[in-house]
Amino acid sequence: MGNRKKVTEVALREFLLATLAGIKQQVTKCVEYGVTCRDVPAVTSTFLRKCLGFSNFRVRRFWSLANIYSKNTYVIYEYGDVKYWLLPEVHRRCLFATPELDFFMDVFDRREHFRGRCVELTNIPALYIYLVGKVGNDVIKINALYVLSLIARKEPQSFEKILSFIRELLTGNGEPDINGVIECAMRMLRSWDYSRVFVPLLPDSIEALFIRCPVLRNSFINT
Repeated sequence: MGNRKKVTEVALREFLLATLAGIKQQVTKCVEYGVTCRDVPAVTSTFLRKCLGFSNFRVRRFWSLANIYSKNTYVIYEYGDVKYWLLPEVHRRCLFATPELDFFMDVFDRREHFRGRCVELTNIPALYIYLVGKVGNDVIKINALYVLSLIARKEPQSFEKILSFIRELLTGNGEPDINGVIECAMRMLRSWDYSRVFVPLLPDSIEALFIRCPVLRNSFINT
């Protein structure tokens, strides 16, 4: 029983770190190619094999976990009738990539920037991550990598700090710089004039952040 639990924990950590690596690769290429990335995947089987060197067994295990966790939502902000959550989705579809297979684009960027300069891959499983928000009776759904690409373009150091924080939280290596992440989040939110339309109460301390961000609070409780 103990060994099975250990294997499960190893598989889950590998899944989360691979997802994080896929996000970094995709967002970094978004910025490098100067494209919009409105709806790009976070991870594909091609990325797992080519960039991470996964065996067929590890690829199958990744998608097994992806299918399990895509059935859940992960609340990242709550206040009154305002709620935001992360929604993973697994889709098997036709995808377009650069000839080097180092970036998977959406149909919009293919038409605008890569026409005639991409390869088509059919029936490819892909993990997408969406940021879904409910403000009163209105619901919005945005690709989370699009949001991260905006951060990476405007504040690359903040983007790297956010990824490092998540990585340290997952691996237990190093001390997660929560104060640095709070500082980044506050600076970005306050620099946008309309941020309070979407986030009516901005956390101004670690305690307030934990109250409003259940996924972060639960992550620390479980570590």
